[in-house]
Amino acid sequence: MNPLRLVAAYYRSQGLWPTLRKVLRYPLRWLPGRSAEAAPKAHLLLPDARARFTDIFERRVWGAEESASGYGSSIEYTRRLRAALPQLFAQLRVSRVLDAPCGDFNWMRLVVESNDIDYIGGDIVEPLIAQNRARYTLPRVSFLPLDITT
Repeated sequence: MNPLRLVAAYYRSQGLWPTLRKVLRYPLRWLPGRSAEAAPKAHLLLPDARARFTDIFERRVWGAEESASGYGSSIEYTRRLRAALPQLFAQLRVSRVLDAPCGDFNWMRLVVESNDIDYIGGDIVEPLIAQNRARYTLPRVSFLPLDITT
C-alpha cells in the first residue's frame, strides 16, 4: 500500500496529533521512493485488524516461500503437530474442526486429507478465503470470513 494512503488511513482513525507523532518518529518511511514494501511494518499504521492482516497477506509480509502464513505454517515446522493431531482427534472423537485463523491451509490440508473430519477454516483476510475456496475444493472442507479479534 502507498505510504501516503497509510498516513491518510491512520489520520482518519487516530486524528492529527497521533499521526504527526507517528510520521515524525519514522521520517524515512515517508520519503519519496520509499514504498510500503520498503517499510515492512507499515501495516501497523492501518486502522483496523482486517486492513492490517489483509495488507500482511497481500504484501506477503510473513510470506515464507512455502506459505503466505509464514514459516510457522511450513510442512516441516508443523511435522510433530501433524503427527499428534490424528491421535487427539481419535481420543476426543472429533468429527468437526473450526480452525481460526486458518491462514492459507498449507499444512492443515494434510491433516484434513488423512482424517475423517469436517473442516471449517475461518480468517479475517477475505482475499485469502477466496484463494482457499478456489484452491481447495475438497469434500467436507469449507472456508468463511471470520473476525476473531472482536
